[in-house]
Amino acid sequence: MRKLLVTMLIVSACATVHAEELFPKKGWADRPDPFASPDAEVGGEISVYLAQSPKSLNYYLDTSFQAAKIFGKMYETLLTTNPITLEDEPGIAKKWSISDDKLTFTFYLDESARWSDGKPITAHDVRWTYDAVLDPKHLTGPHKLDMERFHPPEVLNDFTIRFKAKTVHWKNLMSAGGFQILPKHAFSALDFNKINFEFPVFSGPYRIGQISEGLFITMERRKDWWGRKFKRNQGIYNFETIKYKFFAERENAFEAFTKGEIDFYPVHTSRLWVNRTTGEKFANNWIIKQKIINHTKNLSFQGFAMNTRKPPFDDARARKAIAHLVDRRKMNSTIMYSQYDLLKSYYEDLFNKEIPNPAEVIELD
Repeated sequence: MRKLLVTMLIVSACATVHAEELFPKKGWADRPDPFASPDAEVGGEISVYLAQSPKSLNYYLDTSFQAAKIFGKMYETLLTTNPITLEDEPGIAKKWSISDDKLTFTFYLDESARWSDGKPITAHDVRWTYDAVLDPKHLTGPHKLDMERFHPPEVLNDFTIRFKAKTVHWKNLMSAGGFQILPKHAFSALDFNKINFEFPVFSGPYRIGQISEGLFITMERRKDWWGRKFKRNQGIYNFETIKYKFFAERENAFEAFTKGEIDFYPVHTSRLWVNRTTGEKFANNWIIKQKIINHTKNLSFQGFAMNTRKPPFDDARARKAIAHLVDRRKMNSTIMYSQYDLLKSYYEDLFNKEIPNPAEVIELD
């Protein structure tokens, strides 16, 4: 089952690398973000609900969604993702290469990339961040799993770094190119486990403004962000201030939203969507109720997760019997108000009319 509901208020050994294996490929161009309006103006403040207050704003120490949102506004990755095609595109790295054996990944950093204090972002920062994440003394938890895919990266020069993977894996490129890079010169002398709320040097489009513990955090737009010159960053990151408000309970956040204290609220509960988004404010479009239709069918899903390593769930017959006991159609029509699609696969978007999903539909029986 998946949800499509949103409510919004508008206010290494050196591998041989051939030239044709360099990315982005020939023909790629720096283009405006397709979701950005050409008429977008800079200014204003937006208030956003962001669940409960995180224990740390250092995403490497607190892997919560809240920390990720805030940390990601301050620190950038070697690669970014095209919002339409989902293909890898330049970030701090202006180009990269992949060896023929799919084990070696070389990144060439943009020489114009700068930290907020004016110092260049270098391959030494990338290597230091890798080492900091894998340091056994640092509480970087699941981030270690991605970094452990690689041998220690080799700094070829100030702006070139090479990762050598231990085995071929589809996640290797984004594991190497998708982690936030930290400034070695600002953090190397500090206790990494205590870098929680103060980040004096950063590279991204926003900096931390005001912090009111347990209530909100504001992010302030950087006019001197090095990436603002690119076409792909025009028309986005335009709010002068982003105010993240924390609520331990979604119901309380929704009440604050309907009172105008929050500008944007994603609805993840069909009961709220059907029963609580009516009345004068919605009828008069003071609050805009907008359903977003995503082209992929695995936007999100709900289901039962069984430990298939232990009985009885290690037996496919037992799992199938349980599936026969679940009336998904009735659950969807009653509990979910028919707002969900019934899926046959985690990755439903891998199939189409030409390549149908071979999984059988298990009905109530």
